[in-house]
Amino acid sequence: MSRLRFTRDEAECEAKRLATEFVAGLSNANGAQCRSVSPDGWAPKRRSSKHPVAWVVVFVFPPSDPHVVQDGGELFISVDLESKAVSTRELL
Repeated sequence: MSRLRFTRDEAECEAKRLATEFVAGLSNANGAQCRSVSPDGWAPKRRSSKHPVAWVVVFVFPPSDPHVVQDGGELFISVDLESKAVSTRELL
């Protein structure tokens, strides 16, 4: 197993980049904007890095009318920097 060589900031940027590429390829995610990037608190710590390897990136869909309150409209993406796996995430 090779050791990942990321600083925490680099890991966060890489997670955001991978998630953004993934969302750009989704047909139903037009207009989604990245709202936050954070370590996945449910994923176990990996020996390949001292920084988080699993991340959750949240995208939001801006409402078409700025005067309308929108319920939901978030897309959660899981990113694993070790395997480069990116997928949508279901909330519990």
